[in-house]
Amino acid sequence: MFKRLFFDIETSLIKGYFWHLGKQVVGPEQVAEEAKIICIAYKWQHEKTVKVLDWTDPDMLAKFALILDEADEIVGHNGKNFDMKWVMWEMLKQRIPAFPTYKVVDTLAMMRRKFRAPSNRLNYLCKVLFGKEKTETGGLNLWYAVMDGNKPALRQMISYCKNDVLLLEELYLLIESYFPPSTHVAVLEGGKNWHCPYCAGTEVKLSKTRASTVGTIRRQMQCKCGRYFTISDSAYTKFLEEN
Repeated sequence: MFKRLFFDIETSLIKGYFWHLGKQVVGPEQVAEEAKIICIAYKWQHEKTVKVLDWTDPDMLAKFALILDEADEIVGHNGKNFDMKWVMWEMLKQRIPAFPTYKVVDTLAMMRRKFRAPSNRLNYLCKVLFGKEKTETGGLNLWYAVMDGNKPALRQMISYCKNDVLLLEELYLLIESYFPPSTHVAVLEGGKNWHCPYCAGTEVKLSKTRASTVGTIRRQMQCKCGRYFTISDSAYTKFLEEN
């Protein structure tokens, strides 16, 4: 069965020493404590529960590595440039084995590629599109409290992170049909390449025939789920033979 994972992380601040306030260059020798991953919230599509691993568990990253290994796709908002790189850096430091590549689907990159929203921040997008917002944190004081070992603050941080995952999933499910699928779900589950790559549905029909400048025929299909996808002319011939 195809498995899509939604996830989000929260990180601590870097602790350091510096001479004055304002713009300045802070060198590595001024760092007293590196930033760390506080928590990782994650949810499998089609499951209701958002689960969390946090830094009170010394095996947090090792456990999450096993979860990543299960995923066919990993979805995050700025997931490619922030969340996954943070996770990979922490796994590297702890010598935790990882796949050479993970299929990461980034909703921030998707929004920037196709839409012209005034802001691509998750909170703005979800407020405009769904009337929903991120959980209120109260600002940096929450991070300070978490870093000081305050347990209620950590619980609040976890709640904030879990809500972000729910918002992320809702955003992804809204915009996914505006993009070619990242994975052909039907083929992965043993279906035909003319089945719906989004939902693996078999009730599909021809929507439009297109031809490239060099004369290559492509068939735009529509699934009963409402989404469109494109197949080759040879795949369309097989579709006609079997239907």
